[in-house]
Amino acid sequence: MKDFKFSGDWSTYINLHYFDTYYSKKYSANGVELEKQKGNEVEIVFADEYDDFDPDPKVEQINTINFLLDNKNQLSVIESIIEYLNEVIYPYYKEEIFLEEEYPQLYPQIATLEDFQKHFKLYQISIYTLNKEERAYYCLYFDVKLLDNEHGLSIEIHKNRCIDHGSSDGTDGYNLAEELNLQQNARDLMHQIIDHEKPVLHKPGPKYGVLKPWQIDANERFAYNAYKTNEDDLLIEYINSGIKDITYFKHIYEMAKKDGRGKLVSVLKEYEELN
Repeated sequence: MKDFKFSGDWSTYINLHYFDTYYSKKYSANGVELEKQKGNEVEIVFADEYDDFDPDPKVEQINTINFLLDNKNQLSVIESIIEYLNEVIYPYYKEEIFLEEEYPQLYPQIATLEDFQKHFKLYQISIYTLNKEERAYYCLYFDVKLLDNEHGLSIEIHKNRCIDHGSSDGTDGYNLAEELNLQQNARDLMHQIIDHEKPVLHKPGPKYGVLKPWQIDANERFAYNAYKTNEDDLLIEYINSGIKDITYFKHIYEMAKKDGRGKLVSVLKEYEELN
């Protein structure tokens, strides 16, 4: 097993031996059958922290990837998921979502690796910055052929211990927050930071020549941040740079007319695409 080498890609793809096998539906005259497939690529997404300029993920995040690259650890994780499915997820769905008496097909028996591979296809792993004992917490995202298969399944894990579950949109984060004694309003705090964000146009770092995910998001908010802080000259310079297609500024143009921002209006009204 080779250790994972980060090369600047905050989103990349890897193959994991025991998650490489999956089953797809095959339609024939005899009906629908499951056909064994191999070659499942899994997207790895590294989370980053706002205002952190370190060009590399945290050591604990890399440790988690290396943990998952080890085949015996993959088996341990799958065994943990099977146990968690039967002891936590199935009972929750049977009580809160779909009655087993009405939808028995949603609860197939999952006891072996083959059972797991027939019903679970891993498509993404999100590696959090939150960590403990030199390992980052992470979330596995599955296409599934059980439960509410239209909405997928996500499972938050630390090492090989399952913590919480949700749909493909992720969990609500409460179990993780409780475990790490985090503030429950972390999302609200992040919104407050963004609401008061200054217009800064970030440039790629010298080590890898790329922007970090939080910098990409901040750059996307640049125009609106400049507008909110009344830095019209800075905004006009950005408009004239051509970084964004002029149609991107349609909403800002409408706001500027409403707010009486004459200088900004005089620039934007010259573009026929906005009129």
